Amino acid sequence: MPTDLLPVVPLPGIAANQQQIDSAQAGLPPESRVFRKRHFRDRDLQGLTLVDCFFIECSFERVTFRDCDIRQVRFERCTLSGVNVTRGQLENLMFTECRLEQLRLLEVNVYGVVCNEGSLHDCQAENCLIEDLGLIKCSVIDIQVRKCLLSHFSAQSITAQNLIFHEGVLQDANWYACKLQACKWQELTLVRQIMGSCQLEDCTWQGGAGLARTWFVCRLSGCVLAGLSLPGSSFHRSELQDCSFAGSYLAQAIFTEARLLRCDFSQAQLAQVQGQDARFVECQMEASNWVNAILPRAEFKHCDLTQANLNQADLRVADLREQPLTTKQVQSALLHAAQRPTSDMTPASSDPFLIAIDQWYACHQPGPRQQTAAQPTGASRYV
Repeated sequence: MPTDLLPVVPLPGIAANQQQIDSAQAGLPPESRVFRKRHFRDRDLQGLTLVDCFFIECSFERVTFRDCDIRQVRFERCTLSGVNVTRGQLENLMFTECRLEQLRLLEVNVYGVVCNEGSLHDCQAENCLIEDLGLIKCSVIDIQVRKCLLSHFSAQSITAQNLIFHEGVLQDANWYACKLQACKWQELTLVRQIMGSCQLEDCTWQGGAGLARTWFVCRLSGCVLAGLSLPGSSFHRSELQDCSFAGSYLAQAIFTEARLLRCDFSQAQLAQVQGQDARFVECQMEASNWVNAILPRAEFKHCDLTQANLNQADLRVADLREQPLTTKQVQSALLHAAQRPTSDMTPASSDPFLIAIDQWYACHQPGPRQQTAAQPTGASRYV
């Protein structure tokens, strides 16, 4: 019986097949649909279907797509300049470390587009339906989104300047660790907006409607939110400086642990607002309404509250030492244990229930006590 074995000869095409298998496992298109360092210029494409492609270090200049279907396409380290997309559909596109300049989208359906660590400059989208748009660690300058229906928008660690949303609807917007300068939301229906750990400078909200708007641990400087309907909005643990809420409706808004410096609340409606441990310094309060506001341990310093309505406002244990109040305000607000100016001798309205609690605590002194060390008697324990 022969013992010599014939050598194994690989079948033709095995290497190519293995490469396709590896690409499939990595989520990459076959090599035939990978384009490297290609340049596309001055093209007008109509009715094109582009599916499952990967562009690496390519450039697109003055390219127009009309009624095109572009799906499952990735761009890495590419440059898109003067690209126009009219109607058609964009689905599941990924831009990584790309530069987009003078991009125009008109009446386009967008489903799932993500820009990661890239830059967008002088771009516009108008009359578009956008289901999901994400920006991660991008630089955004001079962007306009006009009359678009945007279902979900997320921005993380982006730097944006002159980003404008005009009219249209933005149903769900999430911002985290972003730096926004001179951005505007104009006549936009903003259903839900959450900003966390963001820095905003000279930003403006004008008109429009919405439900839930939250700024959590944010820093707002020179921002304008005047004349808006912001019931239940939250600025929890945020810092606001030179911001305007003049004439805004802020019923049941949350300013808990917030720090506000030189903010304008003139003629603002602040009924039932929550501001525990908040600090208001040099704020304008003319004709503001604080009925039933919840402000225990809050601090007011050099604010003009003389024309404010503090009826039944809860200012227990509040710091009002540098904030004079009128006789009517003293008698209508709840000032139990509040710190008031020494020159203000107007008696505050008494609360028998709280007074009884204070008397009980003073008599019984409940709670943990520090035990005193036993005094030595001088006698030996062994005697």
